[in-house]
Amino acid sequence: RRIDDQLRGRSGRQGDIGSSQFFVSFEDDLLRNFNADAVEKAKRSIEKSGGKMTSKVVAGLVEGAQERISERDAEARRAMLDYDDVTSAQARRMRDWRRPLLDEDEDSLKMVRELAKKALDAHASDMDAVAEACRVTLADNQDARMAIENRIENRIEACRDAAASVMSQITLYVADRAWADHLTDEDLLRNNISLMGLAGRDPLVEYKSESAHLEELMMADIAERTLKRICTADIRRATERRVQGGREEATRRRIAESGLANAMAPMATTGASTVPQNRAQRR
Repeated sequence: RRIDDQLRGRSGRQGDIGSSQFFVSFEDDLLRNFNADAVEKAKRSIEKSGGKMTSKVVAGLVEGAQERISERDAEARRAMLDYDDVTSAQARRMRDWRRPLLDEDEDSLKMVRELAKKALDAHASDMDAVAEACRVTLADNQDARMAIENRIENRIEACRDAAASVMSQITLYVADRAWADHLTDEDLLRNNISLMGLAGRDPLVEYKSESAHLEELMMADIAERTLKRICTADIRRATERRVQGGREEATRRRIAESGLANAMAPMATTGASTVPQNRAQRR
């Protein structure tokens, strides 16, 4: 009806002379779903008045139904923002968490070691299975956890000067894929959380709770994947790529700097020759 009013008003402003008439069925979904009580009263009124109904009554029915639709849609938009706030807060925490890894320094190495320790603590009761997953061969009566920790330190030492860079890249690779999987789980949760309303629970409250649990599982998954990847990745090849990448970056930087210096040299020469000439001309 709002669109009809706009069209009618536009026609009036353009100077078109005429009239408009609207027809609404009592069987229309708009009236049946959002103003059913008023429709029943209107039907009884029609029967009493001999089948006549004024336009004011019809307009009231339609406007009442449209107001209910607008309220429902506004509530749905507010609820969607509440759900988005949960995911946005998690995204901010993930950005803050991964930021130290981008520095590729000693702090990032410390962070990687803490992730490995977290994964080992979570599976302290089954170290043999962890060693098998990490492809660590155990000698007779050898402590599995100590063997895994030694494997990690040996891998870090094998990277030499590129240790912080290699380990940070491995962890970032794992974290980014775990975050992508987490977003998929969040979408599935959001699409089905409305069913909690049938059990008399607030879907938003349940969503926040379940989403926090999924976030905890994601962080635990990052720790486990990082541990396994450090122990099983081709460290030599990864180190060579990082070293080669560093050399190429240094070469590009030197070329850029030398190119800039060469470009500025003629300018300096030109400036030295023209300034005295200009001064002489001014004299």
